[in-house]
Amino acid sequence: MRLRQILVFPLLLAALCALGQDPPKAGSPSSSSAPPAAPAAPHAGVASLAEIPYKPAFDGDPARSRSEASALGYIRTLIDAQRNFKKKYNKYSTSLRMLVGSGSFTKRMVNTDRGEYQVAFHNGLSVSLTPRLFDARRRAFFSDDAGNIHVDETQPASAASPYLHPD
Repeated sequence: MRLRQILVFPLLLAALCALGQDPPKAGSPSSSSAPPAAPAAPHAGVASLAEIPYKPAFDGDPARSRSEASALGYIRTLIDAQRNFKKKYNKYSTSLRMLVGSGSFTKRMVNTDRGEYQVAFHNGLSVSLTPRLFDARRRAFFSDDAGNIHVDETQPASAASPYLHPD
């Protein structure tokens, strides 16, 4: 009986912590008759995820929003997949479909509709992501043949656009 309590208590503790509830005090009954309360929303009163302020994912993160972070992640994944493809076949892929399974590039990434961004795949490492709506939190991105990322705030980015620098 004691062994079962020793094995069950850590599992119960982990489950309660995962739900965002306070763990039970030692010696208290492990279950109560009342159903657990739903965890409070971290940003109560916010209408959508787009309104939640973006928290940089790492030092020097140049993204201004979740959609930009996602777009930049897509570009970096595509560049990595193209480099892996070139190592294996001694040439760059000519289509997104050919990149599936190369690096972290998945079937889902073949779709050029990326939510708030539209993908335009070019030859080599060149790819552009253009937002459906330009604003302070959505800029256009372009990756050149060297894998450098360019950015433009008002129009689709190109090789002539300034380089993206960490903030």
